[in-house]
Amino acid sequence: DLRLYPLAVISKHYNVSVRTLLRKIKSGELRAVRMGKGYSVTATDLKAWLEVVRFHRVDSIFAQQIRGPLE
Repeated sequence: DLRLYPLAVISKHYNVSVRTLLRKIKSGELRAVRMGKGYSVTATDLKAWLEVVRFHRVDSIFAQQIRGPLE
């Protein structure tokens, strides 16, 4: 899907700061297209990144439950 979403829209919809999104882009974790002075993300790349983030959070929560909260 080639729809483009500006970082401001993604930030508002997913409650994540634009600065965080920029860090993810600079690190290569989130693919983006430079559009003028800002960045936009394709729907396909956004979906792929959200899947990675979701599975990472689930793995982290699962690992904490196995180890216990204070370990």
